[in-house]
Amino acid sequence: MSYLFHTENLSLRSCTMNDLDAAHQLWNEADVRHFLFDDRQISVEEAKSFIEASVVSFANHGYGIWLFFENRSDHVAGFSGLLHSPQGSPSLIFGTRPQLWGKGYAKEATLSILQCH
Repeated sequence: MSYLFHTENLSLRSCTMNDLDAAHQLWNEADVRHFLFDDRQISVEEAKSFIEASVVSFANHGYGIWLFFENRSDHVAGFSGLLHSPQGSPSLIFGTRPQLWGKGYAKEATLSILQCH
């Protein structure tokens, strides 16, 4: 796995279609989707569209969705990123696996992403 950068506790890389299964699973965790999709389960096709939009956003705007992993782990711990909005400023999104809440990972990942842009 090729990470683009590291923080004290995390390794980060952009989300790609290779991450579809892991992202779909994470985004459908009840405590994650509650904040991201108004507590609605999303289909694999919706997750695929979300990732495709992120890939296009990276190509066109230089930002999109990043996945983060605890250092020395290949399991997705969470995500953070900016989503393009045709109405103006990008929207910030983030989420962490509930069992990892309270460790500051979403903040750590988000701050490092924002510092890169």
